[in-house]
Amino acid sequence: MAASIATFGMAAGAEIALEELTERIVNDIIQQAVDQIEAEVKQALMAPVIESLGQIGVDLGEQLLGDALGVDQGVDLSVLEAAGKSGFSAGYSASAGQLSGMASNPLGQDGLGITGSGGEAGRTAQILGSN
Repeated sequence: MAASIATFGMAAGAEIALEELTERIVNDIIQQAVDQIEAEVKQALMAPVIESLGQIGVDLGEQLLGDALGVDQGVDLSVLEAAGKSGFSAGYSASAGQLSGMASNPLGQDGLGITGSGGEAGRTAQILGSN
């Protein structure tokens, strides 16, 4: 009789520990997903700015080289403005496609990247049972 009471007490304690462990694992998975989504959104928002600055830099470099070689006369700011707009537009299009892909398939390549069985994403997918 005493042994069954002790066994029941240990099982109840193990159940509580298992429940707490499961809750921590689920919270960690959710936090990883939130962190990944946050990073992807930040990257998508910065892409147009980075692309724009890159285009401006390339055009400015070409103009300065032309000026140094005597082919061009100074820097044409209207060309730099057009390059900035073009770069921003290209970056925006790429970001919109990425965000659209994340929205339509959040676990896929554009989203959390849970597509295979290797790496951290694969372990998360195995835990979630999506493989």
